Amino acid sequence: PGKDKIKWFLDYMKQEMNRLEIKVNTGIEVDKETIELESPDSIIVATGAEPIEPEIKNDKNVLQAWDVLKQEMDIENEEILVIGGGQVGCDLTEYLLDKNNKVKILEMLNDIALDMEAITRFDLLQRFCEEENVTWETNEKVKEINGTKVRTEKEGEENTYSADKVILAMGSRSQNELAEKLNKEEYNIYLVGDANEPNRIFEATQSGAEAAISIGNPHKTYSHLYK
Repeated sequence: PGKDKIKWFLDYMKQEMNRLEIKVNTGIEVDKETIELESPDSIIVATGAEPIEPEIKNDKNVLQAWDVLKQEMDIENEEILVIGGGQVGCDLTEYLLDKNNKVKILEMLNDIALDMEAITRFDLLQRFCEEENVTWETNEKVKEINGTKVRTEKEGEENTYSADKVILAMGSRSQNELAEKLNKEEYNIYLVGDANEPNRIFEATQSGAEAAISIGNPHKTYSHLYK
């Protein structure tokens, strides 16, 4: 919600790629053999990240935040537990509130939205404080997710929460298995974006630009070279 302008950047990037006549192949699963056939000198790996998934019992009503937001799932008039109060968890919460759900956020840190830009975070917390259908608990470490019941530990005490659905927003991990399979002695391999470190659009764009500047330039070698 409220992030329609981000699409402007995506549209700009597509426009630039067309202007520069950059060839793009889609629908291709890239593996080590695919790359060997191309025989490149350098490889920029931008394979992104994947959501962290804890061990879950009876997971029919346990969903991933990425899936809910990407597929725009029609979840309405339900009680929801959101596990994780970072930016993804808070964005998800706003999406769910727009659909008349009642949301409780469980966050293991001492506050929510700590990875958000300061002004954006201030505005979000103000909206949350004015919204009666959202609450949050901090310093809650999840111990077990069993169906729609979540067992946590806070300051040595165990708590149990339940809802109609549990949605996970517990962070992400780099998806760089492809880079690990490639011969680092044969290619210059650069990890960029979430494949290097899960982060925001700004950092992903910066790492891609730095990798591109580094190729073929011994005086401009940034830290994204995979070793």
